[in-house]
Amino acid sequence: MVLVVASLLHYAWFTLRRQIKPHLFTWVIWGLAVGIAAAGRHVEHAGPGAWNMVAMCLGCLAIAALSLRYGERDITRGDMVALLACFAAMALWYVTDNALVAIVLVTAVDLGGYYPTVRKSWLRPHEEATYNFVLSNISHVLSLAANEVHTLATMLTPLCILVANTALIGMIWWRRARLGARAGASISPAATRAANKS
Repeated sequence: MVLVVASLLHYAWFTLRRQIKPHLFTWVIWGLAVGIAAAGRHVEHAGPGAWNMVAMCLGCLAIAALSLRYGERDITRGDMVALLACFAAMALWYVTDNALVAIVLVTAVDLGGYYPTVRKSWLRPHEEATYNFVLSNISHVLSLAANEVHTLATMLTPLCILVANTALIGMIWWRRARLGARAGASISPAATRAANKS
């Protein structure tokens, strides 16, 4: 939980300094999905293994609030589709009575939440932080170790987040290296829209 708080404070600090621009849709989706997953893991007797996700839920919603003023402004149709698809999956979660099925659905929602940030980070990798995702990964490893019961229901979400975070970190570092001398430069929203149409 301390690592989660530290990673989110780090992210919030750089957001307030306008060095990074969080995508509202991603952080809203993550906040809701992780909160539901935390409840599901608690019901499935994860014990302390679910605590970091409670902190993560609150932190993600706080970053979402910050992104209203300091976040990414270029919202594409693809971003809207991702958001609507995630909300549709949440509606399916609401009507299911099976805890494992519910956790699978909210994990899919959480993974869908990566799309807006992946799209933005591909075009402007210097407007996204990576240290917070590294700290998040460490916290998920610790949460898996803290599980009182190790089942698919208690392990699926953190394992999927570990893989997705690692892929996002690698993509951002690779794109920064590719941009090289243009480090810190942004691609304009007009160029972003052109890239999305192609």
